[in-house]
Amino acid sequence: MLLQPLLLLRLLLLLLLLLQLLLLLLLLLLLLLLLLLLLLLLLLLLILLLLLLLLLLLLLLLLLLLLLLLLLLLLLLLLLLLLLLLLLLLLLLLLLLLLQLPLLLLLLLLLLLLLLLLLYYYFYYYYYYCYCYCYYYFS
Repeated sequence: MLLQPLLLLRLLLLLLLLLQLLLLLLLLLLLLLLLLLLLLLLLLLLILLLLLLLLLLLLLLLLLLLLLLLLLLLLLLLLLLLLLLLLLLLLLLLLLLLLQLPLLLLLLLLLLLLLLLLLYYYFYYYYYYCYCYCYYYFS
């Protein structure tokens, strides 16, 4: 009779170990996402510099290029805000992992998933808008 509770305890400990491994994997994925967003930010800064150079070369398209430049600056600011928010969520996730609070951790993961969906929605429609705008004015 004493053997069964010990077996249940071992299974519970194994389950907790698997949960911690899963959380560590999620933490690594979040770090990778943060690095990818930083690379995207650098790419957008490069595009911004190229647009500034194009602005100096093509004085006839000054108004249109200024508008595109403002749109890119807005995108950069929003991307910086999202990066900071992701970093904050990552730090909260690490804190919750260290404190072993699974319910709060689950809520934080759901919030992170919602943030990633909003990020996808924003970039999809933003680039669709920029494509239509550029196609209309450059064609």
